[in-house]
Amino acid sequence: WNLPPEDPSVMREGPRGRMSAIVDRPMKSFIALISAVSGLGGLLLFWMIWRSSQSLELAQTVTFATLSMTTLFLVFSVRSLTRPLWKTPLASNPALLFAGALGVVTLILGLTVPFFQRLLHTRSLGAEEWGLVIGATVLMIAGIEAMKSMLIRLRSRA
Repeated sequence: WNLPPEDPSVMREGPRGRMSAIVDRPMKSFIALISAVSGLGGLLLFWMIWRSSQSLELAQTVTFATLSMTTLFLVFSVRSLTRPLWKTPLASNPALLFAGALGVVTLILGLTVPFFQRLLHTRSLGAEEWGLVIGATVLMIAGIEAMKSMLIRLRSRA
């Protein structure tokens, strides 16, 4: 039940060469760019919040929540590297949806339950901070989708 359904677009792709790498140069660049966007985005967000609030705990918590949410939603974005996120049928893989929902619930528990707050050195977030988390997550996923679009174009030319 955890395998995604067949993707008809796979049959339109030509076969890979026998000696071709599974992770080719454009894919390596894509992975490096995703890592850079996530890392630099998290660092910038941390710096902005720390500078404006002078609260290390708040800056760490918002950054942790943003990078966690970005990672959870990144799975849906890279599920198909031949289609944009909005053209990928998200509901076709219930196990992935369940895992994503479980990840969000786990994150919320880590930020709201006192035991986990002490363990993770986090604090509860207010509506404004959650707005920052969601906004930054959307921006990072949009950036990743833009990079995926470039990868699709690069691969179509090759």
